[in-house]
Amino acid sequence: MTKSPIIKKSATIRDVARLAGVSVATISRYLNNKTPLAEETATRVKAAMDTLYYTPDMTARNLAMRRTYTIGFLAPSIKGIYMTPLLEGIENATRSEGYNLLLSTYAEDGSGHKQLPIDRHNVEGLLIFSGTMSHVELLQLYRREMPYVMLLQTPPPDIKVPGIVLDNKSAAKNMVDHLIDVHGCRRILHMYGPEDQEDSHWRKAGYLDALQAHGIPADPSRLISGMFDRDYACQSLKNYIASGENFDAVFAADDETAVGVYQALQEAGLKIPVQVRVVGFDNQYFTPYLAPPLTTVNVPLFDMGRIAVQKLFERIHTGAGDSLELMPTELVIRQSCGCGIQT
Repeated sequence: MTKSPIIKKSATIRDVARLAGVSVATISRYLNNKTPLAEETATRVKAAMDTLYYTPDMTARNLAMRRTYTIGFLAPSIKGIYMTPLLEGIENATRSEGYNLLLSTYAEDGSGHKQLPIDRHNVEGLLIFSGTMSHVELLQLYRREMPYVMLLQTPPPDIKVPGIVLDNKSAAKNMVDHLIDVHGCRRILHMYGPEDQEDSHWRKAGYLDALQAHGIPADPSRLISGMFDRDYACQSLKNYIASGENFDAVFAADDETAVGVYQALQEAGLKIPVQVRVVGFDNQYFTPYLAPPLTTVNVPLFDMGRIAVQKLFERIHTGAGDSLELMPTELVIRQSCGCGIQT
C-alpha cells in the first residue's frame, strides 16, 4: 500500500517563541520592529526562525495593524478618455507614497446594503468618484470611520470629508461670455450632461448666468440633453435642427458632446464656425485635431488626482481634513468659436 505523503505543518509564532526561549510578545516586538531587543535575544529569535523556516503571515499582520499599503478608487465605470489623466495623477501620487492602487467599479442598487468590492479588508482609504454611491451609503461609510475623499462631487453637509471639484460655473460663464462679447452670439444652445451629475448642473448654471448678465432671455427650447455622449448628442442636435429653430452657437457641456455636435452640423451642411460657433469643455487630447480645432475649457485632471491622494493620506494618518478644494480652469481659445478664422 502506498503511504500518503507527510505534510509538514508550518511553524507558528508560538513554535518560534518556544525554541528561542522567549515570549510570543517578544517575537511580535522583533517582527514589528517597534521596540529594539537585546542583541543576544534578537540573535536567538532569528536563529529560531531560520531553524523552523518560519515566515510571518504579512497579510494577517497588516490587517491587525490596519495596514494594507493600498488605497482604492471606486467609480461607476473606469472606461473613457476622461479617466486617463485623472488615474495617471492618482497612480503617480500613490506610488510616490509607497502604496498600491486598487481600482474597482461599483453601482449602488438603492438598498444601501450592497457589499462594497473594496473596504477595510483590502484598502486603508478610498477615492470615490462622482455618482458612485448614494447619500445613505456615503453616510454609512463615514460612520464606520473609513477614510475617503470625494472626487468631482461636493460632500453632503452631514458628511465631513474632503472633496475636490472643478470651478465649473465660472468656466462655463466665461465661455458663454466669450461667445457673446467677442463673437456677438445671441441664440446659443447649451447641450447639457446627465441631470444628476454635479459637473453638468454647474455648467448649465454658468450658461444661464452669462445669458442673464447680458440681458438675453433664457429660452428653455435651447437647453438640449447631450448626456456627455457623442452619439446621443448628435441625434439630439439633429432633431433640433429638423425642428427648424434658428441658432448661432452651441456650448457643449463636454468635448465628447462637442464631437456629436460636429457630426450633426456636418450632416446638416452647416459650417463651423462660419454659420455655427461651437465650444466644449474638458480639453480632451483630441480637441486640437478636430476640424476646426475646438475651443474648450482646460481642466487639471492630473493635478486633481494627485491632490486627491494627498488629501486621502492626510485623512488616513491624522484623521484631519474636510475642506472642499475648488480646482481652477482656463479657456483654451481655438478656431471653432471663430477666433483666428478669416471669413
